[in-house]
Amino acid sequence: MEFAEIAAHWTAKSEGVLPSYKGAMLRGVLGYALRKGHCTKPWETMCTSCERQGVCGYARLYEPVSSMGDGLTEFGMHDPMRSFVVNSLNHRTRFQEGDRWDFSICLFGPAVSQVPDVIAVLCLPTPTGLGFEGLQGLIQIDAVTISSPVQEIPSDGTFRVTVVPALKVGMPNQDGGVRWSVRMDFLSVTSLKNGGKSSTFEVKVLGRALLRRAFGMIALYGSEDQSNWIRTHRHELEASWGSVWVDRDETRWRRWGRTSSRQQRSYEVEGLIGRVQIRNVPEMWLSLLRLCEVLHVGKGATFGLGRFKLSVKREPTIDNHDAFVVGETHAGSS
Repeated sequence: MEFAEIAAHWTAKSEGVLPSYKGAMLRGVLGYALRKGHCTKPWETMCTSCERQGVCGYARLYEPVSSMGDGLTEFGMHDPMRSFVVNSLNHRTRFQEGDRWDFSICLFGPAVSQVPDVIAVLCLPTPTGLGFEGLQGLIQIDAVTISSPVQEIPSDGTFRVTVVPALKVGMPNQDGGVRWSVRMDFLSVTSLKNGGKSSTFEVKVLGRALLRRAFGMIALYGSEDQSNWIRTHRHELEASWGSVWVDRDETRWRRWGRTSSRQQRSYEVEGLIGRVQIRNVPEMWLSLLRLCEVLHVGKGATFGLGRFKLSVKREPTIDNHDAFVVGETHAGSS
């Protein structure tokens, strides 16, 4: 799966207040700018009736069209997953002039071709400012990490561009009996579903959420061979996850409110945050876990929920006493 991450920061021009969690606000700012720059029917509230839905820079990210048809239900989806996520872990609310907020935007699959467009709209002035107070500021790009340079990326020389391999699933031919101990640090609220919502950590619920996210994104935006592989091995993966058990659970439940300015509605998002260590994780699951470390997991992944960091070690045997190794991903630390 092609991948790109745009790391940037916003600098306040005056004193004011921003929301505690800024991922939803960032997603809204990007959507507003793309819609303003691309939409030919601004009076329409949805893109479904527009003949440009499949090519419009806004619709491709925010209201994607899938060619999978009924195949979506195979992964428990009613609508296509969006091909981007935002990352923001700065929870401060009070800003003074000159204060900085770091964030990043990750694009997946065909959306990687929109990197120049996203950079251009991010750097445009925001007339209404940010947050309910309309706080004014300036966005600057710090770095671009990309798996497949698609065209010249606009740069004034102030940020670096790094080319990396595409995201992929390891696709082992068989399990081989290797097991791993995995520590997951949930960095943002992670909302996992168990029929309704799961207010305590359940390893089986996590497994289903990881499969749904990884399978859905690869099927929609990944390569055909990887899509075919996960379909072939899906039941084997589901069965092997049954051997995973929880060694230490340090998660807690958190509620977080957000307001959609477009829909004029307020929402309460609930989920887990904290750390959990799981044991006896099969070898064939590691690449899926690392993939979801970039894609996020659970509800609200697009605006930065469900973000986690992995640390893994091989389960000890007579000749194996490996120490924890922090997992490497392309995702930034903003």
